[in-house]
Amino acid sequence: MITLVIIGVIAAITVPTLMNKFQEEQTISKLTSTYSILSQAVKMAEIHNGKIETWDIGTGDSPEGAIKLYNYIAPEIKKLKSCGSDTGCFADTYKNLQGNNAPYNPNTWNRYARGILNNGTSFIIWSSGSNCNLNLSINNNGSLSRTCGAFLVDINGNKKPNRYGYDYFCFYITKDGLLPSGTKDFIARSWTGQTDCQHSSTKTENGLACTAWVLYKRNFDYKHRDISWDE
Repeated sequence: MITLVIIGVIAAITVPTLMNKFQEEQTISKLTSTYSILSQAVKMAEIHNGKIETWDIGTGDSPEGAIKLYNYIAPEIKKLKSCGSDTGCFADTYKNLQGNNAPYNPNTWNRYARGILNNGTSFIIWSSGSNCNLNLSINNNGSLSRTCGAFLVDINGNKKPNRYGYDYFCFYITKDGLLPSGTKDFIARSWTGQTDCQHSSTKTENGLACTAWVLYKRNFDYKHRDISWDE
């Protein structure tokens, strides 16, 4: 009987840890495949339409711009469903990394165009406007100094947790291709000045800049502590 109790206690401790590790590995795998799909779509769109900085992608942060950018890239993506500017591709509510309500609902915000990839990932396209003049580089140079728009993705569609840095991530469409949000030269802000990836951050969009950390470091340490690229 004592042996069974001990086994039960050990199982109660180890099983949740193993399950969490498995789920994180699944998230990394899904995010990696999504990055590959979207990167290839952007490359193919440039082959067919010329350099992205020459595209007419409308006025920045506008419904018209989002649809225009979507129409360049979407034909290169094998997707299950195209939502365009309609609702239905995402959950109704999202939370940031800290668990607070997110400022923009991807299901209803009218400055996004939406779809669902064949791997079940829901995606949004947002346009920064023609000429790709959005500068997100901390050094004011490199690829992020000419940002054309963004993909925001929920790797398991409208299923929970619907939370930044858990299943909801961001990529930036630049003149040199697709980059995960939160790279070392990223200015740690978005178009609203609120993006971050820190356990202790109180920014409303905290978690959207965790994409690069997951892909390059292949862990989720930011859920438990503040992180640094220098470690």
